[in-house]
Amino acid sequence: MNQVVIVTGSAQGMGLGIAKNFLAKGYKVTLGDRKIDILKKEYENLLKNHSEDSILCHELDVTNTKVCESISQTTFKKWNRIDILVNCAGIASGTDLVENMSDEVWEKAIDVNLNGTFKMCRSVIQYMKKNNFGRIINLASMAGKEGNPRASHYSSSKAGVIGFTKSLGKELAEDNITVNCIAPAVIDTPMIKDVGQEQLKYMIDKIPMKRMGTVEDIVHLINYIADKNTTFSTAAVFDLSGGRATY
Repeated sequence: MNQVVIVTGSAQGMGLGIAKNFLAKGYKVTLGDRKIDILKKEYENLLKNHSEDSILCHELDVTNTKVCESISQTTFKKWNRIDILVNCAGIASGTDLVENMSDEVWEKAIDVNLNGTFKMCRSVIQYMKKNNFGRIINLASMAGKEGNPRASHYSSSKAGVIGFTKSLGKELAEDNITVNCIAPAVIDTPMIKDVGQEQLKYMIDKIPMKRMGTVEDIVHLINYIADKNTTFSTAAVFDLSGGRATY
């Protein structure tokens, strides 16, 4: 039976590339994003090459518990299984010094990047347990391991994703559900528009390869982590940093 995947943040960039990859492999995919106008356009484009039965399109605000539960429930109701969850939804929220950062900017980064990951993971666990199989992949960041100056909100939210992934991976270790995260350095996606040029230069300068990563780089790694034969890696952090990672 074809596997079923939910990809959050799939209207563009990394999430869209990941969704296209799974569709090309013959999987059933639920697309979810708060940018519903962009998402619907991409959905229509995907239907040119894939059947309606292979794709669901769902408006998704990962900070909303009921909406997270709804996308998982709708996916399971349509295909009677959820095999893979890829949490790509996230925001950069600009850059600022801690002394100048507002509560709103701080809390929004934590709410989307960390709380949203938690809520989506929680929403799929019961369905993965029904079929005794699951692959959960959370997108963290190299910033969550090292901390980037002027990005304490983003760095903290992604450090939280790493800690959460390790905890949940251990909780589900006996349920044939693996939970891992990827810690990329800067990846060339539309999200980098929210990062100032000075900050972007700082991040690229720290990468020994002196370039940004690509969506294709992410896709190759996700294919490995999500594979049904990758059974002994869980609660792990997979670096994708062009040599930046030091631990």
